[in-house]
Amino acid sequence: MVIASIFLMYAAYAEIRGSTVEPGGHIPKHIVTRADQPEEFHNAMVAYVGRSMWFLIAGVLLLLVDRAFDNADPLSSNYGKNQDTDDSSDGEK
Repeated sequence: MVIASIFLMYAAYAEIRGSTVEPGGHIPKHIVTRADQPEEFHNAMVAYVGRSMWFLIAGVLLLLVDRAFDNADPLSSNYGKNQDTDDSSDGEK
């Protein structure tokens, strides 16, 4: 999630500045400005924000998986927390 935050900050900085480097794996990258090439600048910003969102979603999913494994680990201090245990069905009527 930290990487996603850094990518979002870079995208915001590029948006405010009005120029960015063309995203992608091209070796000769060129600078795209909002004033000269508005369509390419828009596409670059969509690519940067989209990449940031994918990293954010992946970070949240990894955090959820880590917490689920932490709750299932018997040696963890969080073992057994947030699990549904219905103790009222022990035969009491």
